[in-house]
Amino acid sequence: MAYLDVSPMISALRESPSDFDMSRGRLRHMPSGHRVVFDPFGGSARIDADCDCATLRISREQSQELLTAFRQWKQDYWRTVEINRDFAEHFRPSFARRMCVWLLNYLLDHPHPLRARPAERAVEAN
Repeated sequence: MAYLDVSPMISALRESPSDFDMSRGRLRHMPSGHRVVFDPFGGSARIDADCDCATLRISREQSQELLTAFRQWKQDYWRTVEINRDFAEHFRPSFARRMCVWLLNYLLDHPHPLRARPAERAVEAN
């Protein structure tokens, strides 16, 4: 049986970790959109993609290599990204505060049509 050679993906995980992210619990290569699904019981991997790459299976040996590279990537790269995102979230204004600021700016920029601004009334009087 023919297998998909995933060594380019394994190398990319090590050499370009920022090209990957986690989407719905799956490893995703952002430039190509390819997702990797790992079997939770046996560790075998498969590619989920909109192209023919998804038609070939990954060999057991390369599945294990990919799983090892994924775990290393997750520990060395992704965990840091998650911590930094969580940290930044602690300092983000709350939803209620952002909405109040937006509403105040909107009301200042769009006065009620029946109440003209003083400068507009002066222009109308002349």
